Amino acid sequence: MTKTNKRLGIVLFFLGITGILAMLPVLPGIVSMQAEAPPVPVFVLQIISTIQSAGLLAGMIFLGLVFAEKTHLEAPYIRACLKGDAIPKPLAPVLVISALAGIFGGMLLLLFYHAVEIYLPKEFVTNANQLALPWYTRLLYGGITEEILIRWGLMPGLVWLSFRASGPRKSTSRDNAIPSGHYGAAIVLSALLFGLGHLPIAATLSDNLTLTLVAYVIIGNSLFGIIAGLLFWKKGLESAMIAHVVAHITMLLFTGLW
Repeated sequence: MTKTNKRLGIVLFFLGITGILAMLPVLPGIVSMQAEAPPVPVFVLQIISTIQSAGLLAGMIFLGLVFAEKTHLEAPYIRACLKGDAIPKPLAPVLVISALAGIFGGMLLLLFYHAVEIYLPKEFVTNANQLALPWYTRLLYGGITEEILIRWGLMPGLVWLSFRASGPRKSTSRDNAIPSGHYGAAIVLSALLFGLGHLPIAATLSDNLTLTLVAYVIIGNSLFGIIAGLLFWKKGLESAMIAHVVAHITMLLFTGLW
């Protein structure tokens, strides 16, 4: 592994850790909603959760470092800063596109929620409103940590597996690029896995895990996952992070849950 990749991994790890730490104040509220009290104090659960999450984060960052360059999926601005190079493309257009995508994604999720809210279990709606993640948790964990875990850690490997499964071994140089269909498949699959990853918290918020609730959780999160995946592919990891942060800001502004 190159020196730049090692430094990139360290930067991504510390960025991701901010989100993991931002989740700690939420854990007592989640524990209080469970039917049975945990066998250990909440602070012990917080320590265990932090260690487990940090281990997962490190593993996903490593996977991203292994497959990202092979699949031309990058964190171009962070890498350029670490290498002391000029930025690979003008930043302003990327910021605008990312922000607009985030606003669109946030509005889309709000509209989707209001369209299906009456079909969701009342227990889920009530508990979700009571839990209401702090704004900093949404921005740091949702906007940064989740993007590192899913887009950086998962998507490049899925692209690589899809490409390798499609036929004989081929070069992945810029002159012999991976066909776009492999990226599309990885974007959709990683978005679905992103949605599935939210089912455990949904099960905590409601004992009545109806088909409608499962579909809402998976589809709702997958919708934004596709947007973020496209941005990661075309603009870089930083673009997906910015869009995810802006999506949460958009939803916070319209719901007033600051």
